[in-house]
Amino acid sequence: MTDELKPCPFCGGEAEVKTGEASLAMVSCPSCGTHTLWSETAITKWNKRTRKDTSLKPCPICGNIPKLVETCEGFFYVQCIHCGMTSRLWTSADDAISAWNSRSCG
Repeated sequence: MTDELKPCPFCGGEAEVKTGEASLAMVSCPSCGTHTLWSETAITKWNKRTRKDTSLKPCPICGNIPKLVETCEGFFYVQCIHCGMTSRLWTSADDAISAWNSRSCG
């Protein structure tokens, strides 16, 4: 478990990883007591942050409302559900939304 941990999303404290049986782990913040459940993906879940702004500008081609899509591999892109226009893949939802909304047209 050498993955770097983000600070606690509630108090900003330094997080710790506790390991259990098999490949189970739990991430916790000793400062405020926040913690994940025991799982194989505890570090990934701890480091995941919710998106700040989920509103997307309309499609620059047809003007309809697009949607944010997450792939099975954990990448994100924005796609218009009407005409099919698609952004490139991004490693975070925030980056995909920001790129879609900051385009030079529309």
